[in-house]
Amino acid sequence: MPGKLVTHLPDDVDPIDAAALPLVSMTGDQLVRVATQAMAGQTILVSGALGSVGRAAVHSAMKLGATVIAGVRGRQIAEADSLGASATVAIDDEDALAALSQVDGVADTVGGDTAARLLRKVKAGGRFGYTSVLPEDAAKHALIEISRVFAQPDPAKLREFADDLRDGKFVLPINRRMPLSEARAAHELLENGGGGKVVLTI
Repeated sequence: MPGKLVTHLPDDVDPIDAAALPLVSMTGDQLVRVATQAMAGQTILVSGALGSVGRAAVHSAMKLGATVIAGVRGRQIAEADSLGASATVAIDDEDALAALSQVDGVADTVGGDTAARLLRKVKAGGRFGYTSVLPEDAAKHALIEISRVFAQPDPAKLREFADDLRDGKFVLPINRRMPLSEARAAHELLENGGGGKVVLTI
């Protein structure tokens, strides 16, 4: 592996738990920093905010000084308070979304019908970044810049996330550690909504 893609793991960060960090942190960060180009004074909505990528997106947007709205399911509203976002919204509640003011950008980790509804909440000239599937009616929103994120390596930013993980500023729940021989069971756990990351150990 090229040295330019390697970063140092801070002391007191468990290397096994840290294995869950690179992809989700880089995807969430680039969803906010590159796709929505979030900055201080803007309002950014992050859908799936309690997921691993969503948590990273919320964290990066807050560090950039944006006003962050955490989009979660209605039953997750209380849990989402732990993210420290400026506000929360139930993205599975049509009335709650209807009452939501327009935002400067959406960092979408959910896709589907939810993404289509959120796209309509972006101001003209705003940005919509996504990681899943582009809404079918996206072409109707010609005044919104839409881009998909495929995470790129960023050792400096990864080290920043690792430092924040060590300092308790960023939380990435690890639901379970499982041996590689139980990979099938791990996939089934995730498919059933296991809550948090599953790390396979060798």
